[in-house]
Amino acid sequence: MSVGSTALLLATLATAAGDLEDGITLYENKDYAGALAAFGRAGAQPQTPRRRATIHLYIGILQYRFGLEDDARNSFEESLDHHAGIPFPDASASGAQRMYDALKAELVEEEEPKSKPKKRRRRRRRKKPDPPPVVQDVGEVQEPPVVEPPPPPIVEPPPPVVVVAPTPEAPEPSIAPWVVAGGGVVAAIAGTTLVLVGRANGRAAQEPDRNALDAESLYDTHRVQVGVGVGALVVAGVAAGVATYLFATD
Repeated sequence: MSVGSTALLLATLATAAGDLEDGITLYENKDYAGALAAFGRAGAQPQTPRRRATIHLYIGILQYRFGLEDDARNSFEESLDHHAGIPFPDASASGAQRMYDALKAELVEEEEPKSKPKKRRRRRRRKKPDPPPVVQDVGEVQEPPVVEPPPPPIVEPPPPVVVVAPTPEAPEPSIAPWVVAGGGVVAAIAGTTLVLVGRANGRAAQEPDRNALDAESLYDTHRVQVGVGVGALVVAGVAAGVATYLFATD
């Protein structure tokens, strides 16, 4: 990896750490839309396994609050895949915690080694030795003449083989990590925008002077926008993980 790529990666890690801390602060202040946007930005950047598990854990809690239980389950499983030792951060989200604890218990059961059944040894019966053969006296036996073996043939060693190793060519830098990282950033921006717009439509649907048909239409639009936005943020997080792996192996 070049010096410029290393400097860019260090700057990206510093930005990702700030986004994660901002997301936790916004979540504790009950600014769930802002927290989701911050976690989406943090997920689009390279992270350690423990920090990436924390990001997916908070995203799953927010998805559960928005009523997206299937998406929350996927986020919790993603968090456990990265690190299974993250404590649940919000005791007030009891429903989300029950789902997370159940998935964690299933993971622990799958990792426990199954005890192998002991094999019973079969006792082998010792075989009695055969009696020695009876040799009859047939008189004097003549020994065969001793014949010397012929000398071994002289074999000349083959000439040495000189192997010239090819000179390895320096690999060209790949643009795949940048393409994946750029796609993750675009998905994070789009997901954040959809969540914010959906939240605004949800508040508009609750206005007292709005008629029922408009309110229902706005609420349906709100659910679709929030669902698609959160899905985009999850895709952005996955893209960030792939980009991190590609940067590390480049």
